[in-house]
Amino acid sequence: MLSFISLSFLIVTFTIIGYYFYYYFTIIGAKQDESCLIGGSNYLGTKTPYRLVANEDDSAIVFQGCHPLKIVGVIRHGTRTPGHKAEKKIRSKLGALRDHIEAGNLPELNSVLENFCQYNLHKRIKKWAFVLEKEGEKFLTKEGEDEMIKLAKRIKSRFPTLLNQEYSNKSYYFRFTDTQRTRESAKFFTIGLFGNEAQHVWFPEPEKKDQILRFYKLCDKWIKEVDENSKSSEELEKFLLTDEVKDMLKRVAERMNYTVNYEDVKSMYTTCGFETAWNRETKSPWCSLLSERDFKILEYAEDLKYYWNDGYGFEINRNQACPLIKNVFTQFFCGDGLKVLLLHQERIMKFPGCNEVIFNIIGAEEDESCFIYDREGSKHLGTKTPYRLVANKEDSVIEYKGCHPLKIVGVIRHGTRTPGHKAEKKIRSKLGALRDHIEAGNLPEVNSGNFCEYNLHSQIKNWKFLIEKEGEKVLTNEGEDEMIKLAKRIKSRFPTLLNQEYSNSSYYFRFTSTQRTRQSAKFFTIGLFGNEANQVWFPEPVYNDPILRFYKLCDKWRKEIKKNSKSFEEKKKFLQTDEVEDMLKRVTERMGLNYTLNYDGPQSVFYFTHSGTMLKTLSHLGLYKDEYKLTHNVQVKQRDNRKWKISKVDTFSSNVIFVLYRCGDDLKVLLLHQERIIKFPGCNEGEMCSLKKLEELFNKSLIDCDFQNICSLS
Repeated sequence: MLSFISLSFLIVTFTIIGYYFYYYFTIIGAKQDESCLIGGSNYLGTKTPYRLVANEDDSAIVFQGCHPLKIVGVIRHGTRTPGHKAEKKIRSKLGALRDHIEAGNLPELNSVLENFCQYNLHKRIKKWAFVLEKEGEKFLTKEGEDEMIKLAKRIKSRFPTLLNQEYSNKSYYFRFTDTQRTRESAKFFTIGLFGNEAQHVWFPEPEKKDQILRFYKLCDKWIKEVDENSKSSEELEKFLLTDEVKDMLKRVAERMNYTVNYEDVKSMYTTCGFETAWNRETKSPWCSLLSERDFKILEYAEDLKYYWNDGYGFEINRNQACPLIKNVFTQFFCGDGLKVLLLHQERIMKFPGCNEVIFNIIGAEEDESCFIYDREGSKHLGTKTPYRLVANKEDSVIEYKGCHPLKIVGVIRHGTRTPGHKAEKKIRSKLGALRDHIEAGNLPEVNSGNFCEYNLHSQIKNWKFLIEKEGEKVLTNEGEDEMIKLAKRIKSRFPTLLNQEYSNSSYYFRFTSTQRTRQSAKFFTIGLFGNEANQVWFPEPVYNDPILRFYKLCDKWRKEIKKNSKSFEEKKKFLQTDEVEDMLKRVTERMGLNYTLNYDGPQSVFYFTHSGTMLKTLSHLGLYKDEYKLTHNVQVKQRDNRKWKISKVDTFSSNVIFVLYRCGDDLKVLLLHQERIIKFPGCNEGEMCSLKKLEELFNKSLIDCDFQNICSLS
């Protein structure tokens, strides 16, 4: 009998408990607002951890008939700690709320369920403390480090032909702003790419004022008319006065039996975001005080803020992003390295013993044997060809029967000069690396004896880029000699004009405001007058000379030709031909290089930046633009389906990736955001967009990106 009663009791007890849990989970699913509140992680705005939006599918991205040539990534830093101001507000406001709850000031409860939920929440908030894993304002956290490592690994898996090669600062380039969070993000990203070899990665020193990665900090117009202008927060302020927001504050106040204002609830929301990002397993108790409805309201408030401050709210927001967009596309149109090999070939004739070697390596001959005695390369040096190779040494008098010369006018380019600082730096960097590669014995196997290899090895091993005169673009001894001999030959050809003694009424010499033209004129007169040349009068050069350097003053030429990518169109097409690719392959094979020589600088470029840059860049690209403006009175149903959702588009570690592909004779670009393929707005060519179409879509960004003018207050 006792056994039967006990069993009956157990059955009743388990029935009640079972009903309770059924009731509990039913309520949770159907009425998240006023029961146990567990939602919110999808609505955390800029504090959303990247793991919630990351694309875990890291399969290689393959397009039939296409192969990737270059990748450029723009990446927001990973999860960080808050700034001092935000931290102080969180500790103050939520500390007061915690003390209120700890004192037992909870509302009356209407059900067993609410009692259970409230007890749990009470217990968690009572123990809550705002713990920062790292000291320092806005420092990258362990979660941020992990985000970067995993992001890099997935990108590497998707583009193995671009990112599986060993690290070389000729193939990879990483750049970050002058902050700890972007510097460390870059560091951990390279760990994801290279593992232990990441310690060898070279990072350039960040710029204090970076017009590419943090342009908005330098844009006076944006700072004054948007960032510091109350109009940019007008819609947000109106939204905070709506009944919808007031009702949310009322609901939260009732749950806590404590009067709260918007800043209190916003602190809960911000802390929920940070603590969700930092902790994968443990839920922040402040998240549990807000319902999904509350989260959506708080998210929309944040979206309004960033829409007007960084997005489509004002034209200046997206217009000022053109330096970054131009930088990205310029690398595809005419990469940083386009001039490097050309300069390499053109300048080698200045150094005895080196010209044959380099030109036979780079030369157009198809013979794959010993090149060191072939001097054909010296005929193809472009603007760096020494004049002696084309000079007409025949200086006989030029005569025409029945005619005599009256006047002579000559337009002469300066003689051979030293390189500019930028070119010199590139030569030392690039050829120094190649020399070190060869010096290490990394030469190909040879089939016909080692004489050629040994000779080449020996000469390049001893090569140094020696400049005979200090100064950028100054006339060299060769240039002086060119001028003297040229003058003598001209004098011999026209003796009746040029054999008279110097007089400033008979001779006139004019040059530009550069050392190389001034010195060219000086040595030209030495060729004409010998020791008497010291008596020659030279007029002071005109700084902006409309006669001798007219193109420097021609705005139409500068805009429509010099800064217009169309003027490089045929060259770009030529550099993508099989002929050029075959040439690069031949050079690579001859030098035994384990990486591909190319005209496009580093094949993999990654920039590490901030939320402000990311949002302005997205709007510049035309992504996530709604058909209506975001305002305080957009209907709930309409705004729930909006494209501009910061929780999706600008999480920690957000990224935009551009990949250049060659597809037959065409160049195309693949765009990814948050590791997912996304189409360029305005381009209906499929998943990839042709470079030609992008040049058309972003023509203004490429040609008219006058940052100073865009950001000028005048």
